[in-house]
Amino acid sequence: MGDDIVALGEQGVVSEIHIFNTYLKSSDNKILIFPNGPLANGTIINYTKEVTRRIEWTFVFEHSAEIASIEQVIMSTLKANKGFLQKPEPIVGIQKMSNEGREVKGRCWVQTPDYSKYFFKRQHLFIEALREAKIPFAQS
Repeated sequence: MGDDIVALGEQGVVSEIHIFNTYLKSSDNKILIFPNGPLANGTIINYTKEVTRRIEWTFVFEHSAEIASIEQVIMSTLKANKGFLQKPEPIVGIQKMSNEGREVKGRCWVQTPDYSKYFFKRQHLFIEALREAKIPFAQS
């Protein structure tokens, strides 16, 4: 009870478990009712079982952007933010190169209850730091 899971293609927090059904509350406050048979035979992803969780951001930059500068700005932002755990160490690297540009990922770990807060509310820190460093984002 209380775990944030994905089951049978739906995400929610387990609110009740009964002999025949399990109830999830979705993020928009819907109650999802699952028969336990299909639930027991399917895959369940549990987002809140562990105490820490990895956050990953993806940025796409123009091919002309200097990789060392990109990595330095993103890593500095990761290390300067007190909510981001420093063990395991944050990591930044090129995920892929495409016609659209260079796709760079920044990864770090946070306490599981803080995941949404840091993922959604801290993206602007990266964008501001990258713009201040005049690193060009890819144009789509």
